[in-house]
Amino acid sequence: MSVIEAALKKVGGGLVAASGVGLLVSNCIYTVDAGQRGLIFSRFGGVQDEVRKPGIHFLVPWLQRADFFDVRSRPYEKREIAQTNDQQNITLGVRVLTRPNEAELATIYKEYGFEQDQRVLQSIIPETTKQIVAQHDAQQLITLRDQVSADMRSKLTQNLKQKRMLLDDVAITHLSFSPDYTRAIEAKQVALQNSKRAGYVVQKTEQERQVQVIEAEAESEAARLIQEATAKAGYGVVQLRKLEACKDIADQLSRSRNIVYLPGGGADGAGAPNILIGMSSS
Repeated sequence: MSVIEAALKKVGGGLVAASGVGLLVSNCIYTVDAGQRGLIFSRFGGVQDEVRKPGIHFLVPWLQRADFFDVRSRPYEKREIAQTNDQQNITLGVRVLTRPNEAELATIYKEYGFEQDQRVLQSIIPETTKQIVAQHDAQQLITLRDQVSADMRSKLTQNLKQKRMLLDDVAITHLSFSPDYTRAIEAKQVALQNSKRAGYVVQKTEQERQVQVIEAEAESEAARLIQEATAKAGYGVVQLRKLEACKDIADQLSRSRNIVYLPGGGADGAGAPNILIGMSSS
């Protein structure tokens, strides 16, 4: 064997050994990404309790395997038909943001695998929704929506904690009543509007009556004053009122273009003037 062949054989063996070492090292290293947590499954001991945080970690090839959990908040929404305290059927939509409890990932993996959301929330959401709705009547679900949401959050937090889940947010996304109850609400609103309109008519009529009473009292007071003035000063007051009325009439006639004044019927032109009222020619 030549020197070159021997050298190539040594280099080849070195490359094989290096590649084997590289493969062994790569199988010993795994990376946990941000938003994830790692668990180690051992062929002899099962799932280990220690939770691996994001970063680079080591394991024993073939003997151990790394599994990864997404621990970020995930949305889940469900609509459920429930019955209120006053026996009304409603459809309530609830949207939640949940995540697994990191401290109990090993137990979660043993109980649910990677399907904790589907297996837990599909039963917890309907159960909690019916419990909260049954504590309120239909009207309260509308007027006390914030309180209903707070009650829903408190109950869900308690129930999910027992299932090793954490609740980040909850919101009521949909609320609808049965057709019969919706028609009853509309009829009630119409009756309320009609009642308000009738009340307005009554108030208007009462105000008009009060105006009439005040006007009648004013006319009565004016007649009394005239009567008292007449009793003290004779009919001079009445004559004064007549003169004032005649003056007003004369002023109005003087401003009209359809009025013609002619001299009186006496020979000397004396006497009251004659007034002719007619239409002016165009």
